[in-house]
Amino acid sequence: MIFERPATKGEQIKYGSFGSSGVVIRAKVDLQELSPETFFLRCDVFSVRDAGQSVLEDETRIMMVSAKSYQRILDEVKARLDAKGASPASAGR
Repeated sequence: MIFERPATKGEQIKYGSFGSSGVVIRAKVDLQELSPETFFLRCDVFSVRDAGQSVLEDETRIMMVSAKSYQRILDEVKARLDAKGASPASAGR
């Protein structure tokens, strides 16, 4: 699953460049089944310059992202898995 949002002004300054047409923040959520009742949930976050422009798009992983920003999404996925009787092995990075 991939989620995108426009970058804030601070993120535009931090991750943008003079030639880019804008920056988006992209969260990639991966869910892997380890057993019928156990899943591994992972979330990686990227800054993307020139998003949607296949030749120019530049995706860079954000290493020190605040987990609070994305914890709500991970908690929602966990709740849906719990409702189906499965349990996630990890709640992301």
